[in-house]
Amino acid sequence: MKKIVIFGIIATIVACVLIAGCTNVIPKSPVQITYYYSPGCHGCTLMDADFAKLEQNYKGEFVVTKYDVNKEAVKFKDDLNKYKKDSVTPFVIVGDQTFSGYNESISFYIENMIKSR
Repeated sequence: MKKIVIFGIIATIVACVLIAGCTNVIPKSPVQITYYYSPGCHGCTLMDADFAKLEQNYKGEFVVTKYDVNKEAVKFKDDLNKYKKDSVTPFVIVGDQTFSGYNESISFYIENMIKSR
């Protein structure tokens, strides 16, 4: 009986996707964001505010993992080397995209990455 129910659910999802284009039936993983900040950094304060605004509109669609560069210096240095970036905060990694320093367009780019996932 369980096999029939599971088959029915799978068949319904496949039919919906193929016939009606119901791509929202299959849940999408949240966008993973790595965020390095430095306490007292003005740009980091602005980035925090941008993430708070994004959270209002896209709650559950992205996850931000925050690292204090003073407490996670080795990890910060490793990621800077990996992406060949200078030591600037805020430093944000989204997929294979990185953002160093702060400017108002960063949250726009991140929002588009969240929407297009």
